[in-house]
Amino acid sequence: MGGVISHTLVSSSQDLLWRSVFRVPPDRLKGDPDVIRELEHSLIFRRDPRVVRVVFMAAPHRGSPLADSFVGFVGNAITRLEPISERGYSQLANENPEAMIPEAAIFYRGRFSAVRTLSPRDSALIALSKLPIAVPYHGVIGQLYSGPKERGSDGVVPYWSSHLDGAESELIVRSGHEVFAKPEAVREIIRILHLEAGASKGSILRPSLASSNSTKRCPKRRRSGQSPLDFRAKRLCRSFFDCI
Repeated sequence: MGGVISHTLVSSSQDLLWRSVFRVPPDRLKGDPDVIRELEHSLIFRRDPRVVRVVFMAAPHRGSPLADSFVGFVGNAITRLEPISERGYSQLANENPEAMIPEAAIFYRGRFSAVRTLSPRDSALIALSKLPIAVPYHGVIGQLYSGPKERGSDGVVPYWSSHLDGAESELIVRSGHEVFAKPEAVREIIRILHLEAGASKGSILRPSLASSNSTKRCPKRRRSGQSPLDFRAKRLCRSFFDCI
């Protein structure tokens, strides 16, 4: 889910996500104005210019089949959202059936949850996966069993969902969905941080990180024998994890 949210930080939707659900603009919908505004805010957004590079790890860009399985059904039943999201979207679907794309009208009926938004049947999720990404991006993908990566899966997210064309790099790790904890994935993150540290031309942090409100401090002393680039990358890594 975090990878899907990250995608919204590095892409601008214009009206593409909205048109994947509705045939008409927001001001022509019937229903609770607060729900309409909330949905408009969710589907129409601009990228955050402070984000300069992104690494997607086991990201379900096109959803997960588990969301439509019995496991997903149980998860949908026990998870909770604020009322405006949990029931508001289905009320809009019921009040505006002719204003919605047919597939979306069916999908948005019933109780809504974070689990349900990861269904491969969610037209807005599929539209999001197609949005151009405005910064360099990388993929780290888990694969439980040997075999062609195209048919692989980490047990939760299949390769066809995690893969994005155009990535600067893509690493396949023998792993389940917890790929972020694997040493190969950690080394890849450090490699990418080295890359970004070098691109920053000597700056320890991008402005977005340097201006963080975090009260934590990174060590300023470089150990003997440690290259300046390695020192910058590790400081960037520590600062990154301090800020999230």
